[in-house]
Amino acid sequence: MFDRAKQPDSVNTSFLPEDYVVRKAENRTNLVCLTLFSIVIFGVVAAFFVTNRQWSTVKDQQESINVRYTKAAQQIEQLKTLESQKDQMLSKAELTTALIEKAPRSLLMADLINRMPERLALLEFDLTSKRLDSGASRRNAPPTKPKSLAGRNRNSRKTAEAEEAEVARPTPPRYQTNLVLIGVAPSHEDVSSYLAQLQQSELLVNVDLKFSEFTILDNRQLIKFRIEATLNNSADARRIEPLTASRAGLFGSGEAVADADDHEEEN
Repeated sequence: MFDRAKQPDSVNTSFLPEDYVVRKAENRTNLVCLTLFSIVIFGVVAAFFVTNRQWSTVKDQQESINVRYTKAAQQIEQLKTLESQKDQMLSKAELTTALIEKAPRSLLMADLINRMPERLALLEFDLTSKRLDSGASRRNAPPTKPKSLAGRNRNSRKTAEAEEAEVARPTPPRYQTNLVLIGVAPSHEDVSSYLAQLQQSELLVNVDLKFSEFTILDNRQLIKFRIEATLNNSADARRIEPLTASRAGLFGSGEAVADADDHEEEN
C-alpha cells in the first residue's frame, strides 16, 4: 500500500533557501517598523508645530492684553488725576460761593415787603447768622476699623497722600441765618395771609408763626404777631424771579394805625 505519511508536504515545500526566506521576513518587519516609526515621528513633529503655533497665538494675545492693560492703567491714572483736579476745583468753587451771598439782602427785603398785605406793617426786623461747626460731624463720626498689616503696607502711600490732601483742603464756612418778623395787623386774616405768602417764598424755609395776640397801639386795638423763619441756603437768586407788587410795605406803628383808620372810615 501507499504510505501517505511518507509523501512530502507540498504546502510547506519551498525551493528558496531558508536564509533568504528569513532575511526577507526580517526586511519586511523592519520596513513595517520603519513605516510606523516614521508615522509616529511625523505625528510628534506635527503636534509640536501645532502646539508651538498655538503657544505663539496665546503669547501674542497675552502681549496684546498687556499692552491694553498698560494703556488702561494709564487712562485710569489720568482719570484719577482729573477727578482729583475736579474735586479741588469744586472745593475752590464751593469756598468761593460760600463767601458770596446767594440771596442778597435787598432781594430778601423786596420779597418780604411785596408779599405783605396792604393793612399789615412790620415793627421789628431781625436777621441773625450763626456759623455751623463743620468739624462736628468729623468728631462725632464713629472710628474706622483698623486695616490689616498687608492692607496698610499696600495702601500706606496712597492713604498718606489722601490724608494730606484732605487736611490741606480748606472747608468752606456754612452759616444758618434766622429771620424774625414782628408786626401788627388789623385782623388775624391779614396775619394768616402774610404767613401763607412767606411759606411760598423760595428764599425761606421753616416759616412758623410764634404768636398772634391782641395789643393796644396808639389807642387802637391791633393784632401783634411774631413770625420766625430760616433762610434757604440752597436758594440761588439768579434762578428766582422777584415778586412784584403794586405797593411797598408799611413800616412803623403810626402808618399802620393810620391805614387801619382809613379802612374803618371806608367801612
